[in-house]
Amino acid sequence: MQNYHQQMNNVEQHPYYYMQQGQDQNPNGQPDHINIKKDDSISDQAASYSAHHNGGANTLADLSDLTDKSVLLKHENILHHDKDSTAKMEPQDPSILQQLGYQQQQQHMSNIIHSSSSPLSNNTPITTSTTTSSHGNIGQLQQSGNSPQQQSQQQPLVYEIPDILLAPGTRSPYIQELTDSIISIILGKAHKDEPISQVYTNIASVCRQWHRLSVDRITNYCYHLPPDKKITNFFSNIAHNKFPNLHTLQFKVLTPTLFDVTSFVKMILIDNKLITTLELSQNGIGNKAATCIGTCLVNNTTITHLNLSFNSIGNEGAEEISKALGTNKTLTHLDLSQNCIGLKGSKALSTAIQTTKTLHILNLSKNRFGTKGIDVIADSIGKNTCLLNIDFSRNEISEKNAKIIGDVIKNHPTLQSLNFCDTSLKSDSMKYISEGIQASQTLNSIDLSRNEFGYKGSKSLAVALQHSNSLAFLDLCGNDIGDKGAIPIAEALADNKSLTNLSLAFNNIGTQAAQQLGAAIKVNNSLVSLDISINAEIGPIGATSISEGLCYNKRLTQQIILTHNNINQQGVQTMKDTLEQVFVVTFDSYIYPPNSQTILSNLYITRPNHIVCKVTI
Repeated sequence: MQNYHQQMNNVEQHPYYYMQQGQDQNPNGQPDHINIKKDDSISDQAASYSAHHNGGANTLADLSDLTDKSVLLKHENILHHDKDSTAKMEPQDPSILQQLGYQQQQQHMSNIIHSSSSPLSNNTPITTSTTTSSHGNIGQLQQSGNSPQQQSQQQPLVYEIPDILLAPGTRSPYIQELTDSIISIILGKAHKDEPISQVYTNIASVCRQWHRLSVDRITNYCYHLPPDKKITNFFSNIAHNKFPNLHTLQFKVLTPTLFDVTSFVKMILIDNKLITTLELSQNGIGNKAATCIGTCLVNNTTITHLNLSFNSIGNEGAEEISKALGTNKTLTHLDLSQNCIGLKGSKALSTAIQTTKTLHILNLSKNRFGTKGIDVIADSIGKNTCLLNIDFSRNEISEKNAKIIGDVIKNHPTLQSLNFCDTSLKSDSMKYISEGIQASQTLNSIDLSRNEFGYKGSKSLAVALQHSNSLAFLDLCGNDIGDKGAIPIAEALADNKSLTNLSLAFNNIGTQAAQQLGAAIKVNNSLVSLDISINAEIGPIGATSISEGLCYNKRLTQQIILTHNNINQQGVQTMKDTLEQVFVVTFDSYIYPPNSQTILSNLYITRPNHIVCKVTI
């Protein structure tokens, strides 16, 4: 190890090694800590390695390997930090070393740095870490008789990672001519953007430039809360804005039980002025921390996204968060799903929803509002003028709730997306929801999957689709609508001008409805994606009808999913033959999941405008 550090000091005095400008230099231009006489053998080895790469191989290894190769770790050591990384290399063949002089080395460096064709000027380089023995390569040059130029032309122009980055106590190789973006990629490859690792500390301590670039790379971070709940120096640096590009912070605990994060959250919400997204999901923070969050949010001016899902904040936590919503001017996204919020909490939320002027996205999934709580919240949404997206999924919605929500959908000036997945909607409830969809001028997405309205509910929805001018996304998966419900939907598709994405998966649809869907696809001019998977009764006949409709359709350009529809290989071939009458069709198939007997097939339809539509069967 002592020999290794002596070699490093020799490298720093080498003619091709330059220190960072203005750093650790004495008045004579030499580093303060170097008093060792220059070793000429290092220069000779550098010349030998340069002879292998020559001026044409513009790789980052050319820059670092001009120094003693013995100071560079092997590729495996970047990840494993092997103890053998400092092994000294064998001396080079003297006959080869005599072939190159100092002037050729200098010219070689000039070609690398200033060549217009060099990949060093590329802002998005390819980085690799492969290193080989220069002694062995030079022997290959002698045996083959090829010139170094010919050898370099056969190698790909890629960047090697200088393994010296991981050597503690060393300084940077000659890379100051590289752009910051390239150096940043190299540093990130070495320390994996993990600020608490020893590798990151070593690299960031080399020089001010490397410290700045390493810190600037941290844009989002997952902080694992310590079991002892003590504030670490690293977390204090986060809270006090030491990472200027860190905008997303996530907290995680090893076991999602009740964990008091009050002190951590308080520092972020009060002291930090840069973080905009705070992820606290599945930490079991309880109502105490939620109360602290609500108090701090009143005066916070930076947080725009707050995720408190799955934390059991209860009614007390919901009340404090609601108080903050009335005065906070920056929060736009709030996730309160799975928090055991009941009627008392829903009343507090309803007041906040009426008064907020900035909140756009609100997730209330899987709480304990009850029928009265949903009524209160729905009524407050009708008085709101800024909400865009509301998630009611996994909350039971009664017919009375649906009536209020239907009126809200009709008249709300900004509402764009609603999620009613798994809310026990019945056919009678769907009448009110459908009326709202038909009258709305802003709603473009609604999720009605996994409900209980059956074919009766889909009939009222089909009427709404015929007249809707705004709805673009509709999910009806898992409603058991059958052919009786799917046929009215298919007929509505023929007249609809706005729907782009439709899912009818897992609905017990058969051949008759599939034929009607094929006829609708022929004339529909808006749909770009269709999912009718997991409908075993569609079979080869229904699939053929779909393919016939595709021959006339000009807009279905993304994907059609027909998996698990009991379409055999003969049916796939029939679909392919039908589509090939109009389009260029390519085919592939594979087994999925692995080690199963399920074969999935893909038909890739190339349309005249070179857009490819994928049909998965």
